[in-house]
Amino acid sequence: MSIKNYITKRLLGGFELVILMRQGLSRFDGTPRETFISFLIMLVTMPISFISILIYPPLGTKDYSAMRIFLTHELSSIVSFALIMLLLYGFTKYVTKNT
Repeated sequence: MSIKNYITKRLLGGFELVILMRQGLSRFDGTPRETFISFLIMLVTMPISFISILIYPPLGTKDYSAMRIFLTHELSSIVSFALIMLLLYGFTKYVTKNT
């Protein structure tokens, strides 16, 4: 599968999951490799986020350094990601316990 087809299939699956279509889940393999790739996306977008903060700082933040804004942004992203993963873990434990 080419990279273009791989990305297109996963994006379509993600969109279908957002609008609650069951076939969206079938577009993902669920392999450890695919899970690792999804975590790499966060690392790839970090430099892009930093550059965008350098070029276009958020309104009302001219007194703060770009690095401070970036670290605050990334820390909040990591904390929210961890909380979402904990909630998903708890939900799957609850669902599998009752089945």
